[in-house]
Parts: sequence; structure tokens; C-alpha cells
Amino acid sequence: MEEAASIDYLALRRRLRKDLITEPSPERVRASRKECEVAAENAPRREDRAVFCQILAQHCSNYAESRAAYEWLDEAERLSKGKPQLEASTAYVRASLLYRERRASEAREVVEKYIDAVDASVDVRLAARMNTMYAGILDSLGEVEMADAAFTKALALRERVGDEAGLAVVFYNYAEFCAQRDDDARALDFFMKAYTIEKNLGLQSQMAQSACQISLLYASRNNRPDAERFFTEATSAANASGVPNIVALTKANAASLYERLGDHTARLSALLEAKTYLDRYPFDSIRSMVLGNLASVYIEQERFGEAEPLLEQAMKLSRKLDHKYAIGYWLFMKGLLRSRQERFEEAIPLLSEAVNTLSDVNAHVYTLKAFAELAKAHSETGNTAIASKLLAEWATRYIDEHNAEVDQRIRRLADSKERERQVKEDEIYRLRNVELSQAMDNLKEANTELHDLASEKDEFMAIAAHDLRNPLADMRSMLTTVINSVDVLEKSDIVDFCKDLLATTTRMSATVHAFLEISRNDRRTSGILKETVDLVHLAHRALERHVSRAESKNISVVVKGTGQVWAEGDASIVDAVLDNMLSNAMKFSPKGSTITIDVVSTDDRSLIRVIDDGPGIGAADRAKLFTKYGRLSNKPTGGEDSLGLGLYLAKRMAERMNGRLEYDDAEGGGSCFTLTCRRASKDV
Repeated sequence: MEEAASIDYLALRRRLRKDLITEPSPERVRASRKECEVAAENAPRREDRAVFCQILAQHCSNYAESRAAYEWLDEAERLSKGKPQLEASTAYVRASLLYRERRASEAREVVEKYIDAVDASVDVRLAARMNTMYAGILDSLGEVEMADAAFTKALALRERVGDEAGLAVVFYNYAEFCAQRDDDARALDFFMKAYTIEKNLGLQSQMAQSACQISLLYASRNNRPDAERFFTEATSAANASGVPNIVALTKANAASLYERLGDHTARLSALLEAKTYLDRYPFDSIRSMVLGNLASVYIEQERFGEAEPLLEQAMKLSRKLDHKYAIGYWLFMKGLLRSRQERFEEAIPLLSEAVNTLSDVNAHVYTLKAFAELAKAHSETGNTAIASKLLAEWATRYIDEHNAEVDQRIRRLADSKERERQVKEDEIYRLRNVELSQAMDNLKEANTELHDLASEKDEFMAIAAHDLRNPLADMRSMLTTVINSVDVLEKSDIVDFCKDLLATTTRMSATVHAFLEISRNDRRTSGILKETVDLVHLAHRALERHVSRAESKNISVVVKGTGQVWAEGDASIVDAVLDNMLSNAMKFSPKGSTITIDVVSTDDRSLIRVIDDGPGIGAADRAKLFTKYGRLSNKPTGGEDSLGLGLYLAKRMAERMNGRLEYDDAEGGGSCFTLTCRRASKDV
């Protein structure tokens, strides 16, 4: 038990998720899986055990171990009972597994049960993931308008937290949305956006899928060099990931690539290779596609005896998965097979069912082909009148559906342009009001405190730019989303946005109050800010505020300090100083490193240290520390920008509490910033 208590399970969860799901390495998979299984059984907290079970479920699904995946998922659900956010995250994993297996209707039921219960103010990343998957599910079920709205909401949530990997997921899914509606130009644009992010982040599995889709779109344009270049990259990334599901998808897509390029020999070879791989890893949704496409090749070669059993297997798997598009296509292929065998009476009912099924999922091209083959079959049996009627009916239906699709595209484009216009208008309005407010303040104070006002105005502008920029941007994004989507948002969605806005404005109000206190005390001879604060509590509160940003850079933040450490100061000022110290540490810390918040007390002092694993500060730069607009030679690891005001303001705030902010090198390298306050008893 002592050994288990000493493990940082949050860091372990992140590492195992990376090793087994997001960035798996064949060399680490076996050991990491065993480690995850042990943690799923022995972690002291029920919440941690549930998350380890979720990770194992997703990992097993990637390796075609369907039964094991659902057994781990059942255990995760048992451990999640009574904890709403945990229940929702487990439901997300179940829905993702169902959706991967093309069981979209079942996945939708799971998502809709929990999507409104996810509190975006508590876990905005889960809310974003849930909406992204919901959009894909709705798209696969033909709910186009609802899917478009869900994609818009998911994109807004991802942008709100600066989640690059999450944005790539939304871009990829939205690209598929566009591709299925023959909007290849937009599809290629969004696949490219996803691919660029994934390549920059080294996400091999995701990059393999995006590169595959890009290669297929280039093949459709008969651009063989780019098609083959991206497919080579896709194959390399899939093999590097070592994830069987991704490797199988890539092998199956190789056949589609060569089909579009007109290379029938390479297509047959790719299908046989994919079939051999899927005999080892039987992913039903991919296997049905490969078997059916292999059958279609055999039909073209008039190898009817070999084609028929393959089509039967493909149809059986597709019906099991309730994949309507695939069912319609295999019905068409079976009808085509009967026609090639001149068994037209048997072909007619198969082709009729194919027409209805394909039409229901808006598969216009194959609906046309099935109609044409059906008309031909009727003609061969002497029913030329029926054949002519069928073609006339299809022409009318196709024109109506095509016009509806064009109208929908125009509406989506108009909505997008309107959102862009509204954002620009909001920014212009905001800037005008900021300028007007500043002018009025200057006029009011000009006669009495001209000199003080000038310096104070500059100071406050710097503070606003430094500490209020991000929350203002968040608020603008949330308000824009509500304004633009008010007709489609549920009441619960609007309440969630309002909660987020309230939390943001409360934080901004506390920040502004703190700096106004500093400004007022600058003009008073007394006025040291003093109350009794618990530095351990404030350290944990700071961790909560910064955990999302830390996760985005794969940085661990830990708090050392137990019980309560009391100090004289001001809670809002300590919050602001801590935010600056942590923000500074994250800017210069490499991925995979750890930042420690250490809280200790001495006889008369209480200290809170922020220690990182970054490069530290060289002797030449130390003179610039705590100076206004001082910029150091070290560059932020994530490309973040800096005004050079943070440490200057933090030191000044510390002094307003009769405290000190100092720098020293951390043991073993890195930086250590220490906020020192006068020690206090609880009763002070």
C-alpha cells in the first residue's frame, strides 16, 4: 500500500494513454499494457482504476480484441457509478468503440444519454470530444444539419482550450463530412489542416489516416505523384504506430487508391494482402470492405464462383454492423453478379433493394448505377416499359436531391460568412468602446492627477494586455458562439456557456480588483495588503487553473505541502503571482517535464516555490529579471509570446503584501522562483 500511495497516478495515466493509444510504440506496448492492468486493479482511488480500464478498453479495440475491450469497459462503468463526469467519460469510450464498429445507432443512444450532462466548465476537453464524436455519428446516420451544428460546437470548444490535437480530430471528421457530400475541395483543405497538426505533434496513428485520405483525393484528381507520395507517408506512419487497426485501414485504402488510379493489378494485390492481414486481426468493418471489394474485382474478371462467397461474407458483416451504405453497395454488387450470370429474375429484387438502400443514405453515384443495372435487367426480361419508368423516376429524384444538396451547401457557406462578419463587427465594437472609455477617464482626471494618471494608464494597459487578454478572448468566443447558434442551442448548452462566462468574469474581476488595490496603495504612505491566507490551498487552486494548459504541453504539475501553511497577504494577489510563476515555468519547460509547487514554512516566514526542469536563467539575463519589458534570451518551448511584464508585475505585487519574489537556480538544473510572505497563525 505504501508503494501504491507513492505513485503519481495522474502522470501514469498520461504516460500509459500515450504508450497504448495516442502514440503507441511496438517496443513498449506489451510492458505498458501489463503496467496498465496492474494499475487498473491496484490503484487506491476508484477514479484512477476506472480511467486505466478505459485505456485498456480502447487499446484492446485497436488490436481487434473486441471481447476484452468490452470486459474492461464494463469494469470501468462499474467503477464510474455515482460520479457524473467519470460516467460520461466512460460512456464516451463505449460510444467510440461502437462507432468504430459502424454501430452508429447504438453509439448515438449512448452519447445522447450523457452529452448534456457533461459540464464544459469542469471538463471542456471531454465536452469537445463528445460533440466531435456526436457530429460524426449524426453524419453517418444522415442527420446533416444536426451534424453541422455539432461540428461547429466541437470546434468552438477545442479552440477555447487551445487543444491542437483535438482540433486535428475535428478537422479530420469534418473533412470526411465534406467528402461524403462530394465537396472534395473543402475535404482536402480540412484533411490537410489535420495532417499538418498531427505531423507537427508526431501523432503517427492519426497522421496515417489523414495522409491516406489526402492520397485518395489526389488519386481522384488523377494526380498520381502526390497520391503516391502521401500514401507512402501514410504507410510509414501506420507501420511506425504499430496499431493493427491503423495498419489494416491503410492496407484496405491501398486498394481504393489503385482503383482510382486505374491500376487493376496493384489493386488486386493490395486486396489480397489486406485480406491476409485481416485474417490475423479481424476488424469487421474493414474486413467487410476488403472482402466485398475483392469480390467486385472477381466479378470484373468473370470469376463468379470466387466472388459469390466473398460477397455473402461482406453482406453478413455489414448487416451485423448495420452499415447501410455498405449493405446497399453489396446488394448492388450481388445484383450485378446475377446480371453478369444472366440470372435477371434473381437480379431484379436485389437491385431494387439496393436502389432504396443507397438512396436512403444519399449515395447518388451508386444509386444511379443500381438504377441503370435494374433498368437493364427489366429490359432483358422484356419489361422495357418498367425500365423506362424506373430511369425517369430516378432522374426526377436525382434532380430534387441534387438541388437540395446545393441549397444546403449555399446555406452552410452563408452561415460561415455571417459568423466571420459577426466576429469582425464584435471586435470593432469592442475596440471603439475601449478607446472611448480611456478617453473619458483621461478627461475626468486630467486637472487633478495628470502626472499620476499618465503613468497609471500605461501600467493598467500593460496589465490588461498581459493578464486579461486570454479571458477576454475566451468570452468573445463563447458569446459569438451563443449569438450565432442561438436557434440550435439547447437550454442546457446556453446555461453551460453562461456558467463559463460567469467564472471568467469573476476571475477577471478579482484580477482587476487586485491591481486597483496596488494602484491605490502606490499613492498612500501606509496600506500594506494583509489578511490570513493558506498557501497550500492557494497552490492547489492554481494547479486546477493550469492543469489543462499543462496537459496540452504534456507537462506534469505537482504540489508538495501538506496540512495548512498560513501567511500574511492577499489571496487575489497570491493567485496572480502564482499564475505568473506557473505560466512562466510552462513557457520554458520542455514536453514531458515536471513543475513542482513546493509550500513550506520557517519560524517566521511562509514560502511557496515554483520549480521547473527548464534551461534556467543564465548570468547575463539575471539583471533583466523583474524589470519592465525585460526579455530573456531563452525561447518558450511552445512558441508562446511574452510582453516582458509578468515578473515585473509579480514582484511589485509581492511587495504590496510586504513579501518578496526571488529567483535561484533549481537543484539539478532549471529555475526556482520563490514567493516569501510573513508567517501567520490561523487567528491573525
